[in-house]
Amino acid sequence: MARTQSIASPAYIRSYRDLFGVKEKLEPTWTDLRNLFRTHIDQRIAMGKLQTSTAERYELTLSEFHAFLLEEKITQLRQITKPLVERFKIWRIGRIKKRKQSRGATGVVLDIAILHRVFTVAVDSELISEESSSDGGQAGGESNERSGAVHRERPLAITGSCG
Repeated sequence: MARTQSIASPAYIRSYRDLFGVKEKLEPTWTDLRNLFRTHIDQRIAMGKLQTSTAERYELTLSEFHAFLLEEKITQLRQITKPLVERFKIWRIGRIKKRKQSRGATGVVLDIAILHRVFTVAVDSELISEESSSDGGQAGGESNERSGAVHRERPLAITGSCG
């Protein structure tokens, strides 16, 4: 549709969409995912499957990742790549180590596990597709070299060593 937009007027495109019921698909944002995950957490608490203290720890990670994304000027989920997440790890370790009693920034491992869970919810809720990345650098998972398909087993390419 991008090609059509470049040669057709916005009014023509709107009338075409209205006539055929075509809805413009907006790219998912970090805010969309954060809100989706918060709803997911609220539901799990209501069902008695998650403790409030765990939800508070999840929120800490969401807030830290959000602060990092603001600094990086990242809003779209497609912009969250493996190299970006690697930078987040370093950024987060630096913030943790500035505090007293940081215990060697071991909390970053939990942050990464939580982010993995957040992106798993995004895939399960179809906010993002398992095959959203063809370059293999997307945080959506590991890429199949030939097809660019993302493997379901690792929705986020951010697991692994945090040190």
